[in-house]
Amino acid sequence: MDRPRILLTGAAGLIGSHLAPRLRDRYALRLFDTERAHGEGDDDVVVGDILDEQAIRDACRGMTAVVHLAGIPNEADFDHLLLPINLQGVHTVFEAARQEGVPKVVFASTIQTVLGYSPDEHVTPDMPVRPITAYACTKVFGEALARMYSDQHGMSMLCLRIGAFQPPDSEMLDDRDARRIWVSPDDMAHMVDRCLTSDVRFGVLFAVSSNRERFVDIEAAGDLVGYRPKDDAETTARRG
Repeated sequence: MDRPRILLTGAAGLIGSHLAPRLRDRYALRLFDTERAHGEGDDDVVVGDILDEQAIRDACRGMTAVVHLAGIPNEADFDHLLLPINLQGVHTVFEAARQEGVPKVVFASTIQTVLGYSPDEHVTPDMPVRPITAYACTKVFGEALARMYSDQHGMSMLCLRIGAFQPPDSEMLDDRDARRIWVSPDDMAHMVDRCLTSDVRFGVLFAVSSNRERFVDIEAAGDLVGYRPKDDAETTARRG
């Protein structure tokens, strides 16, 4: 049987470059970015801009899902970077998916949408957002837009509040605060796969590994899409 065809935007970025090799066996990938992503096998590599409406429509055509990772990470110039890419860009991608009949979008949000809470609190996906940066506020917009596309257009829209994504050998794991919100490449790929195979219409999920000192709720993701992370930052840091 042919593999489902998936569009991965931001495919040349940190997360995209780790996800592609972990998803390739199960999905036929179209890798889309402003710079040429590394493709293998039957990957379809496309160089394009998410602000180019025709280019992103062409990229969405024939896909069974879009994993939208493209964006400006962390703090940056609002008018010239965050506004066009993280606000206009996400609308362009969602609308292109709708127009091309793509039934599902997995959207890369950020754990920064709730880092305004005390780390002593247990934060669940249904609690009000408390973003700590303007960048995080742009991701709140993306989550709200996803809700609208789900309700108004019947699309499956799953928003992943991604933690501190780094490979296991990263020096970041030396930092306790980072270990609490770390997500490993394997667990991130598992989360995306679970979202792609689920029939959930809408969800906001924390993409964080099974870190013993985590303060965000990952059990809801287990209940909703079957997310069962295997990695733990403390164990990984000691092993490294």
